[in-house]
Formats: sequence, structure tokens, C-alpha cells
Amino acid sequence: MKRFLLLTMAIAVVLGVDAQQALKRLEINEISKSSFANIHARQDVNDSSTDNYIYIVTSVEHPITSVYSYQDPVPTHETFTKTEQAGELTYEWRVENIEPDKNLDGTRKVELTSPNCEQLVFEIRPLAEREEIYFRLTCPEDTIANSISEYLRLRNLALNEYRQGNYNVANSHFVLAEQYARDEYERAQNTEDRKNAQMCQIYYDRGTQAESKEDWEAAYRAYDAITKLNVADNNALSRRAYAQEMLTTGTNNLYLRALNLWNEGKKMHKDAVPMFRTVAATPGIYSASAAEYVNKWTNESIAVIHKPHVFTYEWRKDVPIGFHIGKYNLHRAGGFFQLDFNSAIFDLIRGDGTYEDPETVKNIKYPEFNIAFGWTIHLFGEKSPVWINFGPGFTGKFYYGTYLEKNYPYADDHELDSSRTDEDDMKKKNFAPAISPVVGLTIKWRFLAARVSYQYRFTFKSDLSEFMETSRVSAGIGFAF
Repeated sequence: MKRFLLLTMAIAVVLGVDAQQALKRLEINEISKSSFANIHARQDVNDSSTDNYIYIVTSVEHPITSVYSYQDPVPTHETFTKTEQAGELTYEWRVENIEPDKNLDGTRKVELTSPNCEQLVFEIRPLAEREEIYFRLTCPEDTIANSISEYLRLRNLALNEYRQGNYNVANSHFVLAEQYARDEYERAQNTEDRKNAQMCQIYYDRGTQAESKEDWEAAYRAYDAITKLNVADNNALSRRAYAQEMLTTGTNNLYLRALNLWNEGKKMHKDAVPMFRTVAATPGIYSASAAEYVNKWTNESIAVIHKPHVFTYEWRKDVPIGFHIGKYNLHRAGGFFQLDFNSAIFDLIRGDGTYEDPETVKNIKYPEFNIAFGWTIHLFGEKSPVWINFGPGFTGKFYYGTYLEKNYPYADDHELDSSRTDEDDMKKKNFAPAISPVVGLTIKWRFLAARVSYQYRFTFKSDLSEFMETSRVSAGIGFAF
């Protein structure tokens, strides 16, 4: 019997300890008004009194059964209002504002009781007149399993509302679910879904506003954006279809009006193009055809501005007579041909040229001609007026007289053969050739064209390099057609 009594007492003690250990610890923290508003939608209190309002949010697993507040040893039992929303309980009660004096600093103590939890006593800071304060009550000792379950429950509620197109309700559930996220991945996933819900609601508001203005293009874009984020939103799908139907009717009529203008002649093409652009940007049976007309107009505009053929008059030192002709395309390489010469060529042709001593005659004009051909390429984009041209060339220059062996004009031993000084010897023609590649730039604007080019000369005989000169620059001006 004695052993039985001892055993019974031991069991009672153990059970008492277990019961005491089973009580959970509660924590309370102040939260912002915006955080509270995301959880519990309510209207601001319109009250002329100076009283304060206290709000506490907790889960349904930890309801509050009693509330006492006091500034002295005598507690006051508070009567509160309880509301439930999306698995959350909100407690609200009104208290008289405390004016601090020499004995009381305005601090208020509150005592909470909740089933299966330790009693919680906390302090509320001094409040201004009519100030509201918000708290969240939590239990840190809740198991991870309950947290996971709560996260999944709230996520499922949010996703279900999201699929049905109830984006504001879904957003409130996502806000609650974020508090139970276990790691950064779940938090990021929940935040992304919440942003999508908010964007869908924004697009809904835009679509509704566009519908009221009969702006069917804007309405279509708004509802189409929703369907890209939520393909299960049947309301958005139907409203997008209706907007497209209304838009198609309008764009079809607009296309026919634009086509009539286009057919009236080239002078009306400019007025028809904005209509074609609108139709081309809208999905419909005429969008492709409207895009073709826009391309036609673009090509017409380029043809008016861009004249591919260029003819310029060319001037070069000692060779002032020349021309350049070429084709300057926008999108592919073109070609050019250039020829220049001086007036002494005509004396050469007539046989009137004769030797002149450079020591006694200044500025002797030697017969000279230059030929070049090659390619033209457009630079710096479609709207640029600049082309580059380059290619091989040939230079020929003549001088008169019969020189001693290895003697040439401008050489140190510039000496004629003294035994051959009759008229025929003095009119003997000597030819100095050179390979002379060129590179140049052409600027073309509407009907005008201007050019500059650089020529480098590789003489066949090095003794004639000074006579031929190693390089020359030419300039030209003309027109495009």
C-alpha cells in the first residue's frame, strides 16, 4: 500500500511538471499601421474623443480569452471586439488616454490570457491623444510542422484566389503566407506571386478604364497582359476577346479608309501611312497588308531623299580638269570611275609640246592624266550621308627632250644630250608612269554631292619620284541623281 501511494505521488508530480511544461510562451511585438492594414482591412476611426485604440493580431491557434490593463495594482478588465479573416484573429479595444503626471508617466501594462499558454504581461508605451497602436502576438515554441502547414494553407488559399482572378484577396493571403516562409526560396517565390497578383489588379484597373473610354487597343493590351500572367483567368480571357472583336471592327474600317486615300495618288500616301501603321500594330486580317503599305511608303521616302548616282567635277593640283561618276547605294557596294587631266594634254595631242628649261622657265605644265576606279560603301547607318570609295588607279606624266643616260627632270644631273638639240629632239616625248591607288569620302545630301580623295603614287622609276610627286589630294563638287 505504501509503495502504491509513493508511485501515485510520483506520477502526479511528473504529470504536474509535464502540464506546466506544456504551457507555451507567448511573445508580442509592435507592428506598423501599414503591416496591420495588409492583414486586416478596416476604415479609420472617426471619433472626436481623445481615447486610444489598441489592436492585437494573432493566429486562430492562440485566441485571447481575457485582457486586463492597469496603471496601478488594481487591474481593469477590458471588453474587446474580435474579428476573424483568413485564419487571423484581430482584437480591438478602446482605452482612455492617460495624461502623464508626476506619479504616472503614461505607461500602460496589459495582461493577456490564452489557452495552453503562459500568461503574458507587457507594457504599452505612452500614447498621444487618439493614437492607435498595433501588435502581433506569436508563439515561438510552435513547431516547424505547424509553420509549414500554415504556409502551405495560406499559399493554397492565395493561389486559388489568384486563379479565379480575385487578386486583392490573393494578395492578402500572400502577405500572411510570407510570415511563415521557412527560407529565402519560399520567401522569394511568395513575393514573386504577390507582385504578379498586384500587377494583374493594376492591369484590370487599366482595362476597365480603357473600356469606359472605348479605347479598345489599350483595353486589349491590358487584358492580354493579365492572361500572360494568369492563363486561368477566364474573365480576363473573355474581356480580351471582346476588346479584340471591337478593335478588329474599328481597324478594318480604318484600313479601308487608308486604302482609299492611298489609291487617290502619291500626294495622299503621307496621310494614309499613319492609319496603316495603326492597323499593322493591331492583330487582325489586314495587319500584314497594312505593314506592306508602310514598307512601300518607307521605300518611297528613301527614294525621294536618296539619289544613288553621283557626278562631280574634280580638281587636283596641276590637274584642274576632271570628273567622277559613281553609284552610291545604301545597302550594298557600288562602283565609281574617275578621270582627270590638264590642258597640256591637248598640246601633247597636237604635237605642240617642246622642252623647256626649268632653270629659266617657272611653273612648267607637264602633260598629266589620272585614271581610277573601284568601289563605294555606305558608312554609319541608313540615315548617314557619308560614303567611302577606294580602288586602284594609274597616273601618266610626260616630259620633252632627249636626255643623257640616267638623267631625268628634277634630277641632280638634269642634263640634255648636247649632241641632239634639234627641234625633233627637243620635242621628243618621254612617258613617266605610276600606280596610284585612291581612297576618298563622299557626302551626299538630296541633290548635292561633295567629295575629297587622296592618291598615293608608286613610280616605276625611282629617279622620277620627285618629278611625279608621291601623293596628291583632289576635291570635287557636283550633284546626285
